[in-house]
Amino acid sequence: MILLHACSELMEIPPVAEVVEFTDSGLRTAIRDAIGKPGGEIYDSDLAGLVSLPAYGRNISDLEGMQHCVDLKSLSLNGNQIADITPLSGLAKLETLWLQENEIMDISPLSGLPNLGMLWLHSNQITDVGPLVDNAGLGAGDMIRIQANHLDLSPGSNAMRDIQALIDRGASVQYDPQNEAASAVDGAAL
Repeated sequence: MILLHACSELMEIPPVAEVVEFTDSGLRTAIRDAIGKPGGEIYDSDLAGLVSLPAYGRNISDLEGMQHCVDLKSLSLNGNQIADITPLSGLAKLETLWLQENEIMDISPLSGLPNLGMLWLHSNQITDVGPLVDNAGLGAGDMIRIQANHLDLSPGSNAMRDIQALIDRGASVQYDPQNEAASAVDGAAL
């Protein structure tokens, strides 16, 4: 917000609304449905107050633009073709996140989302759940589903140490079974 001094009075000039580009047509349609705006430009001000977005099964592969949905608490992106979840990294208000049945390998963007309490990540391509341990907000009473990924569940593996760390913090972690192509070299036994 800019304040100008004019005629011995301070005047408040509201910020200019910014156009938000959603390059993925499936995501753009889901956003339009959620905000009730069937046409025209989508502005950041249109996204203010958007707390829930059901966008499952819409053939979404690109999340560009999601970083502007800063008020989201619940996001359903399951059953798409998403590989890169980087645009979600700043959505600190997210409490519930459905990302199952996608093509996600790297979950590091989730490490800074402190309010996550329910996280569905099963049926992806994940080999490292360390970023979930790095998320200090995940713990007592939280539910995490990471089955059907590519985690090495052998004793002493990095994945098993990370899963146990989450369980020790009080999270409910569902992790078994995994896809058979799980890495046998995830980590050496302790």
